[in-house]
Amino acid sequence: MTIYTLPPFLYFLFLIGYFYTFLHKFIEFIYFYKNIKDI
Repeated sequence: MTIYTLPPFLYFLFLIGYFYTFLHKFIEFIYFYKNIKDI
């Protein structure tokens, strides 16, 4: 068995990074939408 398995905390960090990126895009979209509505 030469399958390399990542430690659980690396998967956890990957999930946090993915969620943070998604949240960042979502917040950017909300700010953009609010600016459009104000004009």
